[in-house]
Amino acid sequence: MKVVLRFLIWLAALAGGAFCAAAAVAGQLGRWSEQFDLLNHLSPFWMLGGLLGAALSLACARGWARSLGVTLGALAVIVAGVQTFPVLTRAAGQSVDARAIPADAPRLKLIQFSVYHENPSPAAAVDWLLSQDADVIVLEEAEGLTGPSRKRLLAAYPHRSEYGDMILSRLPISAKGHFLKPPRPTSMYFNGGYAVIDGPGGPFTLVGVHYTWPWPVIYQARQRREFAKYIAGLPRDSTLLAGDFNSTPWSFALRRLERNMNLARITHGIPTFPARTYRGDGVLDRATKVPALFAFAPIDHMFAGSGWRPVRVTRGPKLGSDHYPLVAVLAWTGARLAR
Repeated sequence: MKVVLRFLIWLAALAGGAFCAAAAVAGQLGRWSEQFDLLNHLSPFWMLGGLLGAALSLACARGWARSLGVTLGALAVIVAGVQTFPVLTRAAGQSVDARAIPADAPRLKLIQFSVYHENPSPAAAVDWLLSQDADVIVLEEAEGLTGPSRKRLLAAYPHRSEYGDMILSRLPISAKGHFLKPPRPTSMYFNGGYAVIDGPGGPFTLVGVHYTWPWPVIYQARQRREFAKYIAGLPRDSTLLAGDFNSTPWSFALRRLERNMNLARITHGIPTFPARTYRGDGVLDRATKVPALFAFAPIDHMFAGSGWRPVRVTRGPKLGSDHYPLVAVLAWTGARLAR
């Protein structure tokens, strides 16, 4: 009986390791194919699956069977690790030395939060947002904040670009626009907007964006192309960008976008989804239910121009959304901007 059990465990480990290895290797074709790049969003799972398969083969098999199981598992770990380790190690080593930033450099506190259109606790979410005393807030699915809670938040932020997705600011806004409302700055319709804000170092552009899901690939691919063209026309030093990109940092898609925008991503490997059970609308929303045992996907991101230095980047608490919020404190170290 023990022999049969060990054989069945090895067989399952072999199949799992082979599947994870095949998925990780196929994901490398994502350098050229959006469809294959979808596999890279799950790279940490291919790595963990390969590790488990190798460990079980090592424990339950002998001879060539052990070697085969360990080899396939190791292949999954190595290939998937190539995708994930650069992000994870960068996150682990991202301790900012505040002493390297001039003491008189103006600070700015930015929050990004995908509220969720069916947020069951908007009052608690607003309580937390107000307690952070941020200078600017980028919200996606802000329709999830309703009634008195929404009024309290808007009263604290008199300057705003207010649509379904909102940019809220305590600082004056001199210009604003939306990617769904004319005159649109891009030829592609998608959620988000921009505001030119009179900041501590002079006016800067804050952009909020909410991409669609990565599948079907054609829609988000078009959004990324058009958005990169738009960002390319903004100042390289003072622009800030935050939003729900629905893409992980170990996908080739987000890497390409980052290169094309020429902005530095200041969020590295911070998992923001899911914070609670996600319920969609079936095929049209690509998922009927996503469980929330733990957040595994870093799909919310912040980018900054060369004039900004991140002082601190953290994840906020659960606030009734399927996303966690992001909080960044930045210092302006660039040249003084003309007002």
